[in-house]
Amino acid sequence: MVREETVRLRLDVLLDVLADLRRYRDTLVLDELQADRDKQYMVLHALQIAAQSSIDLAFHVLADAQAATPPTYAAAFEALGRQGRIPKDIVVTMTELAGLRNLITHRYADLDFALIHDGLREGLPHLEAFAAAVVGWLDASHT
Repeated sequence: MVREETVRLRLDVLLDVLADLRRYRDTLVLDELQADRDKQYMVLHALQIAAQSSIDLAFHVLADAQAATPPTYAAAFEALGRQGRIPKDIVVTMTELAGLRNLITHRYADLDFALIHDGLREGLPHLEAFAAAVVGWLDASHT
């Protein structure tokens, strides 16, 4: 069963971090990101939290559907797409975000900040669309 308070908590985290990511996207150029360790930490942490909260939301909703637990984070977003809970174009970006989360978490010693910067600029609209889909799930549960 989807616990609305669990979904709302993770959605609130996602919405807060999206506001931070918008600010970073709008003000941070690649050279600055590559040169400033504090800004690297801010962006990496925000991206990791955005990814993890999205992953947690996906797994929570899938558990309610009593579907088999996906074997990977990317597979969770693919399952949401098959169920029609998120559009196919968002599925692609969210699976990429899951991969980016893994890079940040496990390949932190040799990150390509051009890739991180591109992810910030290009992936944000899809993260926002995912958050909107979650809001839609909550709204649908009240009708």
